[in-house]
Amino acid sequence: MWIIDDLVDDFHEMLNYCRKTAYFNPIGAEGTLFPGVRDEMPKPYYQLINALLNRLAKHSQGRLFKQSQLLKNWLSKVTLLPENLDVMQTMPHFDSLSENHMAAVHYLNDNHLGGTLFYRYKGTSKIHLSHDDKDTIIQMVE
Repeated sequence: MWIIDDLVDDFHEMLNYCRKTAYFNPIGAEGTLFPGVRDEMPKPYYQLINALLNRLAKHSQGRLFKQSQLLKNWLSKVTLLPENLDVMQTMPHFDSLSENHMAAVHYLNDNHLGGTLFYRYKGTSKIHLSHDDKDTIIQMVE
């Protein structure tokens, strides 16, 4: 896991975009189970993240970043209360079964609003799932 602080030069400008400019689509409009509204980030954000990936690729442990391709950048705001979540929205999830895919989270809030937790799957030492882990995935869903 990589943790990068102070990625954005003008954080307040980014928050202003999120609060006043972003067009949030209705819940579920992008085809996921995300418990809230989303919008795609603007092109300058893609450029910022691509520049970061290029820098990380030069790091001695950055081999995963050398052939990276940025797919989607979502601006996501949780808007559903816990009691309104579908059962599938309450489960730990994984973004991909591929060893070559990565997910990143860029927090726009202080720690008081929570964050993302990474878990080992019960009964295993795994923190990453692959196509070979069908039985573990079925157990998790059950």
